[in-house]
Amino acid sequence: ARARAECVAALMSAGLEDTVGRAQIVAMASRHLAAAIAVDGGHADLLRRIIQDEPTRRRNADVFRWSVRGAVDIARGSPEAAAELLETVWALKGSRDEKTVMMWGVVSLSSTLAQDFEGVRYQAGQVFPEVLPLLGVEAACRILATATHEDYYPQAALRGRYVLRFQGKEGYVIYSLAKLEHSPGHRAPVEMLSALLDWAEQAGVDGLALTVRHLVRHVWHPGVWTSVMERARGGGLVWQEIAVELLTSGALLANPVTRRTAADLLGTLSSQVGGAEHARLEDAVLAAGGISSSDARKPDIRVIDELVSYLDTERLTHRLLIDRLREVERLDEPPEVFYGGIVSGFSALTPQERFGEVENDELGEARLSILDRMSDLSVRLSRSRDQQEWEELGSLFLEVVHDPVLLNRVGPGAEDAVAATIVSGAERLAGFEEATPGSKLGRQVHRVLLLAIGQESGAKEIEE
Repeated sequence: ARARAECVAALMSAGLEDTVGRAQIVAMASRHLAAAIAVDGGHADLLRRIIQDEPTRRRNADVFRWSVRGAVDIARGSPEAAAELLETVWALKGSRDEKTVMMWGVVSLSSTLAQDFEGVRYQAGQVFPEVLPLLGVEAACRILATATHEDYYPQAALRGRYVLRFQGKEGYVIYSLAKLEHSPGHRAPVEMLSALLDWAEQAGVDGLALTVRHLVRHVWHPGVWTSVMERARGGGLVWQEIAVELLTSGALLANPVTRRTAADLLGTLSSQVGGAEHARLEDAVLAAGGISSSDARKPDIRVIDELVSYLDTERLTHRLLIDRLREVERLDEPPEVFYGGIVSGFSALTPQERFGEVENDELGEARLSILDRMSDLSVRLSRSRDQQEWEELGSLFLEVVHDPVLLNRVGPGAEDAVAATIVSGAERLAGFEEATPGSKLGRQVHRVLLLAIGQESGAKEIEE
């Protein structure tokens, strides 16, 4: 076996140096390289050369296909090299225009390089459960992180990211509507996460805690955390302490994409845990309200109103939560936590509280009523296309922009709720088919948006 391994290594080395039949020789040697590494881990250096070889990364999917098939053998000889391989395959693109041959015969089948590399990623997902025990949890979590990190990750801070803490480790869960099921590799990340959690549960509480710590450090995708919380909700006592700790930072309750699943987990835990743990869950709701608030001095009451009823209402100890629960219970239509990042348009706040006019009643009841309705319509129209509601929002918007008292609230850097409601209404109406550039509504929408970014001409044109 050792002599065979040396022969394979020599063949691969020759192939990497060859300039004529290079691709064919490397592909041929890659069929046996995994077995060679299992015999002698020193041959893993050849695999690393392949991984870093740009022509192979761009055009030779067969090399990666054979290497991934042999990932278990590679991990036996060099777990580090196997982990590098399984991380690398998620960055392989390939041309969508370059055809490759799948089968010759009476009927020839072809694909593209992009499809071939996608097949390699699918294969990585299939081999992941077998290679996981050889790699270790941290390496497995890094691979899963790479598999779920899409092109939007460099812009994650702009889209919103929430600090997630667990047992001294810190990471992020981002705001993104990208589904985990739509990740590369034909759902491979879904299968990989399931295998990882299966393995962790078999390892008991300590194994679960270790896995969650590494997930917190490495994985940002909200779909991963939604799946983790769904597993925790049905996982029984082994998950209970871990789940409470996971919610404590408030990040999963604050992020609109994960909030509904986190709320369901909150409701399950609140009926099972003792008094001390329930107090931590109350703190988690307050933390979520603080994270979501634009004012560091007070929490976002809307988020608290959505979540408070998921707690054991008979065991509430925080005065703010008790007061908000009473207000919510008075509503005919209480606030609802939606799936998929949609924010509830309902609130137990009065218009004065909602727009910060409790102490300074400059706007008056009539203006606040218009703003309140505009805010609700903007939210409702994020998930419906009701023509009457679009027209109502447009009519209210025109009324608002011709009111100097309200319009003066809009400007660059304005952060109060009044300005936010007006600008949000303009952004929503920009997608309304009747707000054409030549229409009165379209012109006013455009000018408010100019005013919001500091274009003084926007204000002058509105006055005219």
